[in-house]
Amino acid sequence: MFSSGRDTSAFDIMCAMRLGRNKVALGSVLLAALLAGTGPAVAAGPWYVATNGTSANGLGWTTAFTNLQLALDAASTGDTIYVAGHIFYVTNPVSWTKNDISILGQCATNAEPPTSMAVTPTIIQRSANSVRVMAISNVTNGVLNRLTIAGGNTGSGVPGAGIYCSSCANLLVASCTITNNNAGDNGGGFYSLASSVTLTNCMVSDNRVNNQGGGQYYGGGLAAAAGTGSVNLWGCVVANNRVTVQPGASKLGLGGGVYSAVPVVLRNCLIYGNEANTSGNGVGDGVYLVSGSLSMGIPSQEMNQRYRAFDCS
Repeated sequence: MFSSGRDTSAFDIMCAMRLGRNKVALGSVLLAALLAGTGPAVAAGPWYVATNGTSANGLGWTTAFTNLQLALDAASTGDTIYVAGHIFYVTNPVSWTKNDISILGQCATNAEPPTSMAVTPTIIQRSANSVRVMAISNVTNGVLNRLTIAGGNTGSGVPGAGIYCSSCANLLVASCTITNNNAGDNGGGFYSLASSVTLTNCMVSDNRVNNQGGGQYYGGGLAAAAGTGSVNLWGCVVANNRVTVQPGASKLGLGGGVYSAVPVVLRNCLIYGNEANTSGNGVGDGVYLVSGSLSMGIPSQEMNQRYRAFDCS
């Protein structure tokens, strides 16, 4: 909980006096003795986040930080952040860059640490500015559990309106809802770049890629860009996501639900109602795999019964 050095002050000072060391040496010993163990206390988690906290120190519900960014800034490797079942509005992306942090949402505020779930969800939602909701960069062994990521809105050329994940390893996103995010580039709900990511028991719905320029745009719900990494979806619902580009021969939408250029695993997933291009020129309304490999556990069913469900190239 608190850090301190080894206290050898009494022994060192007695030795210095008995041996008749000069004043300079004795002064140095005294200074070291005074500094040992007398630095400011460094608080350790767990950390608490609630809209009605005081932000005093984040170490309990009463003194909880009022936004997730403050808790992430305070946290250290191995810490847990408990987030109340409240709505948190953001005008800038929540930035997560530290390893081995667990963020647990929808927590009831009647115990420390929480022992039950709140009846209301934890929602992180953009309220202003053209920004994504969360950016996760260079994180290893992170856990994001029971949060709703909503309302992200990025401009032209900016991917990942809900969550942008870059250079992460072994990131787990569990029991989360990623919804109503609108990207001006690829990956409306979730964009993964050079990352190994697992989504389990998640809902990815009603996200959009909306670009009026030329070329190819992809991954209305989720996009995994070319390079290193992998994506696993276990027990997820990917529904009613869209890619929209202007009509024309040079305009193409790919993967209304899921687009992947790295190995992807789908197990026990429900994928339906997605569209690769609402303007008509699209491929792979449900899933589009451009390279890598696809492994489908049984059953991954209902892959867009209305539309062409799956395409590889």
